[in-house]
Amino acid sequence: MEHLFTLALAVFAMSVTLTTSVMLEGPRKWIKARSEFLGKLIYCPYCASHWISFALIGAEGWHGVLAFIVQSFATIGLAALMSYAYLRAQQ
Repeated sequence: MEHLFTLALAVFAMSVTLTTSVMLEGPRKWIKARSEFLGKLIYCPYCASHWISFALIGAEGWHGVLAFIVQSFATIGLAALMSYAYLRAQQ
């Protein structure tokens, strides 16, 4: 169960980073200009989370690299959720 929670946090953080990050706006525009389907996918955190989840679960054979990626993004996701909760409590 702990693995599932960590994976879910990582998928959340990756999908939000991919679809909303200012740093990735250029690549998103480039992709959208070349493919209508991928353009919709790259701007939708819910849609992107499915494909990220499929990719991570499919890549579980690469335990070392995958564990690093999942743990990193899970940490980022949890930190983002905690920061959001803290900032909301300050209002």
